[in-house]
Amino acid sequence: MAGMAFNLTSLGLNHGLAHATGAKLHVSHGRLNVLLLSEVIQYNTG
Repeated sequence: MAGMAFNLTSLGLNHGLAHATGAKLHVSHGRLNVLLLSEVIQYNTG
């Protein structure tokens, strides 16, 4: 169900970036989701 929501809202990019960046920088996945969300929304609408 969550995967369907990601697909409908185009936030899969946010989730993927948070996973990759979090592993590299040792920052929690949830924190990076919050930090990246506004940039991903701007990217998706522009």
